[in-house]
Amino acid sequence: MAVSPPVPVNGIKGESLALDGGGWLIGLPNISDVSTNVTLSDENTKFPIHTELKIKPNTCPFVLVDYPLHSMGINGQIKYSTVELVSSKKTDDLVELTFAFNDSAELMVNWPNSSLVDAGGWHIEEVQAGFRLWLHSKVFVSAEILGFNGKRVVIKAMNREEVCNEEFKRQSNMLFETNTVESQQIDLTRTHWRSVKMDPSNEDWFTSALSCKSDRLYLEQNNIYRGFGWYRSSISNIKDLRGFLIRSGSDILTIHFDNNYLGTFVPGGGDQFVALPNGLKLSGKADVVIRAEIWGHANFDDHRLPSLRLNSLRGIGGLMAVQKVEQISQNWFYQHRAQHPADKIDPIWPMLLFGGWTYTDEPLQGIYYALFFNLRNEKFQDLALRQKMEKVLLLHTQRYVKYYG
Repeated sequence: MAVSPPVPVNGIKGESLALDGGGWLIGLPNISDVSTNVTLSDENTKFPIHTELKIKPNTCPFVLVDYPLHSMGINGQIKYSTVELVSSKKTDDLVELTFAFNDSAELMVNWPNSSLVDAGGWHIEEVQAGFRLWLHSKVFVSAEILGFNGKRVVIKAMNREEVCNEEFKRQSNMLFETNTVESQQIDLTRTHWRSVKMDPSNEDWFTSALSCKSDRLYLEQNNIYRGFGWYRSSISNIKDLRGFLIRSGSDILTIHFDNNYLGTFVPGGGDQFVALPNGLKLSGKADVVIRAEIWGHANFDDHRLPSLRLNSLRGIGGLMAVQKVEQISQNWFYQHRAQHPADKIDPIWPMLLFGGWTYTDEPLQGIYYALFFNLRNEKFQDLALRQKMEKVLLLHTQRYVKYYG
């Protein structure tokens, strides 16, 4: 399948998808809070004719256009359909097409030299190369059309909820066979278990370790694609050390410092602050060790977590030793959908907690602003003498933050 350029749609903007074998699937998204009626047209066809194509708020129905039936042995096509084709079955000389609809349905079938056998509840009119079918009520309908070569096409339509019920009934009628297998007893005494002391801070543990480049720390960048990887680094100054900030970590991270276990974390590809517990006894080795476990890799793209993105990497992107911690999450000004930092703060911008919910759209785009003053230093007590320094940071989550300090 391939995506084509946008197609003209009267009433709403749509995107068309070229289908393998011919035809188009047009998506009609309605992201507003009100229902919208639309019509579609090309040089020769305008539809719907007898019904309304109503798109409910926050929905995206799909419209089928110029869909050939040659793969089913029928020398014809579905010229258009305002309802979704959910099932097709072929047996010998019979083809069954089932459509799902909400309130109304309309479709047109081009099949030269065919004849109507049974309307089956549809409203039907004959057109130049076939038939146009439509209905306005939530009832099950089934029409049969006969070709000149004896082949038959049955066109069914049912309410969307009924389609789900029919699928459930079909699955409920399936037969399952179960085979009982006797469990086998395993003699664990013959598996040669042995205890191995593990000291990840020991020099011998990293005898064959490789030195990583600062910009290539992820496991995959060092030829580790599954299982575990170990990181070790020495800290030159542990005075006033408050903890560690793991940058862009995933999947499962266990951190040790000077042979002390600090915890196991699942950052999801984001940052994780690991505080040192009070009363921690340090021997002076000042080695920090992180075990990174690869759980797997995403085969889809979900922007809500960095580790759920396609091509996301495992391990850590960096590690920072933290010597001072300040609470700065309160009273941020937020400029929604801003692309570049503003020269000054607008007082009408909303004030909120940094990192909290601000908008329902995803991904979140905007810039945060805050004012910070050093009140601990006496020479800054006079507001007129406070010297401001402006900095702009690009956070890992692709949000801009402007702060003054």
